[in-house]
Amino acid sequence: MTRTLILGAGVAGLTAAHALSGRGDSVTIIDSFAHIGGSHRSFQIDGMTFDIGSIFFWKQYKLFEMFPACREACVLTRYATQRLNPAGEVSEYPFALSEVLWQSPLGLGRSALDYCRGHLNRRTPANAQEVCEQLFGRYLYRTLGLQHHMDRFYGVPATQIDPLFVERRMQFLVQAASLKGFGDRILRAFKATLRKPDKRSKPRALVRPFGGFSELYQPARAQLERGGAIFILGAEIASIARDRADFVVTGSFGREHFNQIVNTIPLDMIWPVIGKTEELPIKYSPLQTLFISHAGPIGFSAPILYNFHDSGRWKRLTMHSEAYGLVDGRCYFSVEFPNCPLAKGNPEDLFEAFATSVKELGLFRGDLTLHGHFLTDKAYPVYTIGVQGVLDAMFRELDELGIITAGRQGRFDYLPTSNLVAAAVLSKVGAQS
Repeated sequence: MTRTLILGAGVAGLTAAHALSGRGDSVTIIDSFAHIGGSHRSFQIDGMTFDIGSIFFWKQYKLFEMFPACREACVLTRYATQRLNPAGEVSEYPFALSEVLWQSPLGLGRSALDYCRGHLNRRTPANAQEVCEQLFGRYLYRTLGLQHHMDRFYGVPATQIDPLFVERRMQFLVQAASLKGFGDRILRAFKATLRKPDKRSKPRALVRPFGGFSELYQPARAQLERGGAIFILGAEIASIARDRADFVVTGSFGREHFNQIVNTIPLDMIWPVIGKTEELPIKYSPLQTLFISHAGPIGFSAPILYNFHDSGRWKRLTMHSEAYGLVDGRCYFSVEFPNCPLAKGNPEDLFEAFATSVKELGLFRGDLTLHGHFLTDKAYPVYTIGVQGVLDAMFRELDELGIITAGRQGRFDYLPTSNLVAAAVLSKVGAQS
């Protein structure tokens, strides 16, 4: 029987554990966190429940196929997205068709010309901004607020980000900017005029139980443990070395031997463990999340609101009270601030900046209260220009050592949903098993 060690107990680690234990491996999962679920964390504050990380799931997710009891623990809720556009209005995400078609004749002509020029441009883009300008044209890229949205991801201009960022993380933009994407929007708009408008979408998404992500992932742990898997949480790994065909792993848990290792933790964490001393030229973006409540009109209707306006450093807010109900008449939500000058600074300053910007734009009329915050140090891998060459060299070294790398952190891959993480892990583990 193959003894397999999985580093990390997030979605990637749980997926790998399910696949490998299912083929008969003896599986051990080690994580430095005292909980399973990785960056998925929940906080109960003042009778309200807040999250960080991607919180929406769908019934057909691979995670639920592997762990059906996790799906049964979830809460059904409504999923919809809106955005705060450059004009300060709440509009469709990632853009409204009317913002493109109902411009002045001069603006419409310029948009069409730039769009055609971008799609006819066969030059290989040098950065993420050039990719977006080829997709939408320079004029629409700026007037729709896409430039503000892009710059907020990492707190640096899109001109400093590798083109593969759009390929890996911004597929929704690629689809929306295509001729088919525009055609589909026009068709949907036409169909909408023929039926009675429905201002609220039907409940069709799933979120974790009110008690938090620990209640969501506990059935997965129980199922894996029934199959013989061992979890070692809150543990630190000191070193990994080869001993002929096996790996010798030492840490706070002692000294163990394994035939195979699957890594799903950040590359800068596994690198020194395998004896590498050189500094890695890769970066991670921190994410500061604020937990806020409000009493009064909010000014939008979707559970998710993105910021495409030029004011405020926040990227997205998520209304948790949409799924779990009001508390003492107050709604409550999380607001995300990616890597920006204030991200690692005083959360109260971020809150004041947020409150000022949204109230100036007519949102959240009433009392806003900050209840807490959480800083995620390694929220997103940063795709700086040329990073892929560095990653390829690192992966070759890990492959030569025999360590399988998988998941968002293990592959330095900005996968936007847990479903994509699970699919990528299954593909990677299956290919090497």
